[in-house]
Amino acid sequence: MLKELSLVVFIVVILLSVMTFIYTRVLKPSIATQLRIWLIPGIYLTNLFSYMFGRIGGVPMGVIQTASYLILLIVVVGLNFKVVGRRIVKPINLSITQLSNCTANIDKVSDQINTSSEQLARGTLEQASSIEETSASLQEMSSMASKNASHVSQVNKLMIASKESVNQGQAAIERVNDSMKNIKESSYETAKIIKTIDEIAFQTNLLALNAAVEAARAGDAGKGFAVVAEEVRSLAQRCTSAARNTSALIQKSVMNAESGVTVAVDTLITMGAIAENANKIADLVHSIDKAIEHQARGIENINISITQLNKLTTHNAQTAEKSASGYRALSQQTQSLTAVVQILDNLAFGKTT
Repeated sequence: MLKELSLVVFIVVILLSVMTFIYTRVLKPSIATQLRIWLIPGIYLTNLFSYMFGRIGGVPMGVIQTASYLILLIVVVGLNFKVVGRRIVKPINLSITQLSNCTANIDKVSDQINTSSEQLARGTLEQASSIEETSASLQEMSSMASKNASHVSQVNKLMIASKESVNQGQAAIERVNDSMKNIKESSYETAKIIKTIDEIAFQTNLLALNAAVEAARAGDAGKGFAVVAEEVRSLAQRCTSAARNTSALIQKSVMNAESGVTVAVDTLITMGAIAENANKIADLVHSIDKAIEHQARGIENINISITQLNKLTTHNAQTAEKSASGYRALSQQTQSLTAVVQILDNLAFGKTT
């Protein structure tokens, strides 16, 4: 029995030594001082009580000392744990308070992150919808710009062809004008010839009159010559009449030629103005063609930028979704941390759930 009690005491002493080492090295040095304050007087009191009980009851001194040391160890360990508990509870309480504040702040920040993520997600979705509508409108504008560019290009080709036709018409009118001038000059030359024929007919008529007079003077011998002179005179009168009629026609032709030349000149001036305007229109159409082509390239570049922006918006939406997922994970971690704080609180203050 004595050996068993001694073994128990030895084990308790070993445990007490280990705990004392932990308290003195790991916790606070002041705990070791407190332990010595309790342990030394307790040993003296235990020896005193053992001696007194040994004298009075006749119980062996070893048994009494073993029991006394065991009781002393239990009392000292209990007091030590009480002191340690008092010194640990306050830091634990402070840590619990800090953890509670931390979890509250994390929860608040998580709510803010969640709200911001939801707003960002909604804004990103609305932006993506607007960008899609803008992209569709730009594609439609790009298609219309391409069609307009094609139409303007065709108009430009037609204007170039019209310009060539106007130039050809202007050249043709110039040739007509030259022809009318030549006709006018030829009419003047013909009028001169007719005038010469008229003068010749007039002289022939005078000669016929003179021949008739001479035939009359000759009497019967000149009758045949008088008939010939009369025929020559009649022919000269007919030539004079034909020359006058031809002269009138040529004069009328000259007037018509002059009028034609005037009309040709006016037409040439008008065609020149038309050609000048056609050249200006062709230049404007060419400029419009270049501007529409440049505009089409600009719209194409804008469409490419909108496509890239749409991809970026989609990426932002995915990022917002990941942020929301991160918030949910953070919220779960906050709940876990709150549960740990509750457990520490229960351990520190002896609460039960």
